[in-house]
Amino acid sequence: MRKAYLAILKIFILAYAFSLANSSVFAQDNTLFFKRYNRMNGLSQNSVYAIAQDNLDFIWLATGKGLNRFDGYSFTNYYHDFDDKESISTSRVVDIAVDKWNRIWLATDGGLNYFDYEKEVFYAYNKTDNDSTSISGDRVKCILVDKTGYLWVGTRTGLNVSILPLDSLKNLPTDKLKFKRINQDLLSNKLITNLFEDDNGDIWVGTVNGLNKIEKDNFTVEQYFFDKKDRGFSLDNQITSIIQDRDRKLWIGTLGGLYTINTDDYTIDSFKNHPFFKTNIRANSIYSILIDHIGRLWIGTNGGGLLEYHAETNSFTVNRNNDGNIHSLTNNAAFTLFEDRSNNLFVSMFGLGFCVTNIKAHKFSLYLHENYNQNKLTDNDVRSILADNQNNLWLGMQDNGLYKLNLNNKEHVHFKLEQLKQNETLPTVKCICSEDSNHLWLGTLTKGLFLFNKKSKAIKEYKYEEGKLEKSISYV
Repeated sequence: MRKAYLAILKIFILAYAFSLANSSVFAQDNTLFFKRYNRMNGLSQNSVYAIAQDNLDFIWLATGKGLNRFDGYSFTNYYHDFDDKESISTSRVVDIAVDKWNRIWLATDGGLNYFDYEKEVFYAYNKTDNDSTSISGDRVKCILVDKTGYLWVGTRTGLNVSILPLDSLKNLPTDKLKFKRINQDLLSNKLITNLFEDDNGDIWVGTVNGLNKIEKDNFTVEQYFFDKKDRGFSLDNQITSIIQDRDRKLWIGTLGGLYTINTDDYTIDSFKNHPFFKTNIRANSIYSILIDHIGRLWIGTNGGGLLEYHAETNSFTVNRNNDGNIHSLTNNAAFTLFEDRSNNLFVSMFGLGFCVTNIKAHKFSLYLHENYNQNKLTDNDVRSILADNQNNLWLGMQDNGLYKLNLNNKEHVHFKLEQLKQNETLPTVKCICSEDSNHLWLGTLTKGLFLFNKKSKAIKEYKYEEGKLEKSISYV
């Protein structure tokens, strides 16, 4: 199901690349192709605060009015029901975490919740008077399951960590979940905005006024301020996002700018003097930061669009809303960023749902555009796509057979598949699936299923049989 969704998204992106290929100018900005989702598609509300993926590959989206489970096609909505004690404790959900047992942990305005898959019920953990092992407040802002299985819960009134790792609590809620409250006097502020664990196992705690590093062994806390002249509620000290790159450098987003922390000597650098941020003032307000599967940095801003950072040139590409392009971002406020296991990049748009693009297909689409003229690729519709392990891209075309694009040497080969012609028309290849390193399954629009030998170019037909094999094959 998820693979089919990925294939559809890639097809849209490649079709977009072919349309770009006919233009003489290919701007560096707005190079991504997005598919938009909102309430019209079944999302419970358009304000998406957090996105996560579970162990079954469902996408979970936290909104201001309900929790959503997305399978790539449709949404399942979960709301608070006053008459159902097993429903979520409140419909306003602001953060999501998934543990190794596939329990969905939720930060809500009505306490900490988790969703039990087997029973299809929600359980809530709330602040209890005179119980110091309960969480410090019911307005939960962020949650983190660390590498050793401990659950961290940030609230408007302090930070909490589970006394036992979740691995030892396999039978929740029968097993009591208890918390240790971190001394508020040690933190720069008690209103916690985000949590992150670095490669040393230290916990970084963002607040509305400063950043904190907690060493888990002894719970010592070190504070960091980015506007050292004003340790009040400066925009530069309001932490929105924390991430670590492959060089172990921490990237910190604040409402006043982008910063880095060198984890060797903990020196701080600012991007305020970078030419891009000097000329794009609204991009200085950072909402979210993501490091993708190849180590590339993405930055969501409040009004400046979605930024892609190119470390080799110390430059940025910007993706913004374009009113005339329904495949651009819906606005310029990229609130939350998330990459799933199929390399789909999810971008929640402030108050306007979310957008999705596939990062790998984006690379392919740029290749297609850059090589369109020299390779004389047709502008027929792309109906299917497959990337094999030899770095070839296989494209099934509308009424035009099959293309192979070699991404190493930029050569392409057109297989017309003339033996599959019908009424002088080349076949439409609706789907492609790899059997092994040398064979491809080809599903066609009207001719059924075929096995294609990549070395010999031989094709074996699997004939149509009523009730067994259809003439039109959409998935293999």
